[in-house]
Amino acid sequence: MPELMLVPIERTSPDGASPAALRLSEFPCLVGRGPDCDLSLNDPMVSRHHCRLDWQDGRPIVEDLASRNGTRINGEMINRRSQLSEGDLLQLAHTVFAVRLHSELPAGMPRRVLVVEDDAEVAETLVALLRGWGHVVEVAPDGEGAVEAAYTCRPDAVVLDLHPGNEARGLEVAHRLRHEAGLREARVLALSRRPPQAGGAVRPSRDVDGVLTKPLDAPALRRALAAVD
Repeated sequence: MPELMLVPIERTSPDGASPAALRLSEFPCLVGRGPDCDLSLNDPMVSRHHCRLDWQDGRPIVEDLASRNGTRINGEMINRRSQLSEGDLLQLAHTVFAVRLHSELPAGMPRRVLVVEDDAEVAETLVALLRGWGHVVEVAPDGEGAVEAAYTCRPDAVVLDLHPGNEARGLEVAHRLRHEAGLREARVLALSRRPPQAGGAVRPSRDVDGVLTKPLDAPALRRALAAVD
């Protein structure tokens, strides 16, 4: 039986809460805000009938239904039936999901990944995504917890969230992981709301191997982890 999971990436509901991960197994699936939808989203920017999810030739597809604010795959607006792949970002108005296909094997070798994130809901989303790709994941809420966890799990990679207005503190955590915890060979990936090309934005350095822009680019994160030696 075809099965598709949508893992929420962004907080989009009016109360600021993240919707739960959605497991879909019945198709076609009408998505929107209308009471007759198979999947109803609590996002005022989503149209009453926003898009339709279906299964074609063994692959999931999405079709926008002339929605007011559009349907995007990995940031690109679609205007016809489009195929979905593992790790794609599916954006419906302001609601963003990462696509997980349970029938597919994870790309690359399983890695030990340390997630440094003080927002429990964001951390939970990252953990669901990473474990869905076959990785072993540990979570630390701050710098002290990150160093302690690094001594225990010896991660191959670290996903470190840099909070707006406090990126210097995040870079200090990266430095401590490199030097105090001895993670000189681990790959440290920073998540920032500013792209590396922007003035004043964080760039790869001696302590940070790569910078990914938020909202999370799930395919880019997956490729970065697959590249870990």
